[in-house]
Amino acid sequence: MTRTLITLPALIACLFAAWQPSIARAADENVQLWVIGSVRTDFGARTGATLDGSIRLREDPRGGEERTIRLTMEREIAAGVVIGGGGGIWEAAGGATEIRPHQQITLARGGLSARTRLEQRFLDGAPRMEMRFRQRLGYAHAFTARTRASVDGEWLHLVRTRDPGGPQNRDQWRARLALDHVVFERGRGRRLTVGIAYLAIYDERAERRARYAHVPQASIDWRF
Repeated sequence: MTRTLITLPALIACLFAAWQPSIARAADENVQLWVIGSVRTDFGARTGATLDGSIRLREDPRGGEERTIRLTMEREIAAGVVIGGGGGIWEAAGGATEIRPHQQITLARGGLSARTRLEQRFLDGAPRMEMRFRQRLGYAHAFTARTRASVDGEWLHLVRTRDPGGPQNRDQWRARLALDHVVFERGRGRRLTVGIAYLAIYDERAERRARYAHVPQASIDWRF
């Protein structure tokens, strides 16, 4: 059983690598770099908060540089069941701003996890609020007490588009491979973790060719 679980991330990675070239040939490709930082803390045994921010370096056709900041509050309501919510601000090059509240529930058992999130997106100049549903499934495996690898996939679906008369592209798919390492730990509460990851994003666009993004990521997380 243990051997099967350990080889699961490798199997998914191989399948994804085989699937990637066929998509890239039929899609408009771009490369991005996301640098992510987060701070986490607990308020008691079952309640916590996370403040995260990022700088996303993107090519000009994708809107140029984007900066984000988001606060999420979470509470464990049963073993392996966590509910939460919060909101954030996304600011793109040129001053375009998006305000994005969200609500979510996360189920976890062992190395497996599933997160369901609903987002309300208020974008500058949009005729109405856009609503997006996100479903993510993931698996994580700890190689040592300080080093962990993870793989996850996510489906993003627009329940309501920002413009009823505009493009009706509704689905996006994401796949991510990550490696995290704890570089500092003191007691049970204070921990500094750094990580690297590769994120692939596939956008379906009915009126044009699909769009495919390669996104290397670097992250740092401080928990206290």
